[in-house]
Amino acid sequence: DHSFNLEIFGDKYDILIDPERIRQALKNIYSNSVKYSKSKSNISTKIFYSDNAVVISVEDQGRGMTNEELELVFEKFYRSENVKHINGTGLGMHIIKFLVESHGGKVKIESELDVGTTVTLEFPKISPIWKDEYSVKIPSIDIQHKKLINHIQRLVEAIANGKEIKDIDSIIDEIEEYGKFHARYEEDLLRKYEHPHIIQHEKNHEFFEEQIDEYRRASIHDKHHVLLKVTSFLYSWVTSHILVEDKSYAAFLLEQGFYEKSAELN
Repeated sequence: DHSFNLEIFGDKYDILIDPERIRQALKNIYSNSVKYSKSKSNISTKIFYSDNAVVISVEDQGRGMTNEELELVFEKFYRSENVKHINGTGLGMHIIKFLVESHGGKVKIESELDVGTTVTLEFPKISPIWKDEYSVKIPSIDIQHKKLINHIQRLVEAIANGKEIKDIDSIIDEIEEYGKFHARYEEDLLRKYEHPHIIQHEKNHEFFEEQIDEYRRASIHDKHHVLLKVTSFLYSWVTSHILVEDKSYAAFLLEQGFYEKSAELN
């Protein structure tokens, strides 16, 4: 029973995102807007296409937040005392931040008590980039992650520049080959140190290869659509894989006394 409106500004173009993950982020935003605003109030969405980024802004006319609440809104399980009578987990904004930042994006929240809240998501037109917070504190693994991201960046640029399919296929071959090398390196380390969740780690590496295989199976007519899907997947998978699983196993290895003499690797 709320009213929704959408405005789009600028010339539309494709960006490389995992649609399921960003759909989840937007679903969380709209859920909050509906949950914390009065019946029949307006929820406005604006999408801006600029030269360098796509910005999605969702504005509601809800209860809003104080400055103190804004400072804590991204904390896991945080819920204001004023809204604890409303069902919720306190994970919504934390998940949104993670999903957007895993795409190299940014989240900004502006809010005024009893006026409303605006959540703004910004996604780069061309991604990915290596960010220092991706470091797992193991030099050889960091080097491999950087190389994987650099390979994906080359793929993004090839698509943006309209390269021929054979050139794009060549880059995908390199990504697949290096991805397999990286997976073997990680899995050998985890076996050596008897990591308790190595099977799940192996399954995620297999999923990486399955997505590339999906592109290879696509007909020539579906190549462009599947290519965007696979490239979006590659970037969001690599970054979220690093931020969650790889940081976790790296901490485990360091606790087990793992020491690396040299970071000079493939």
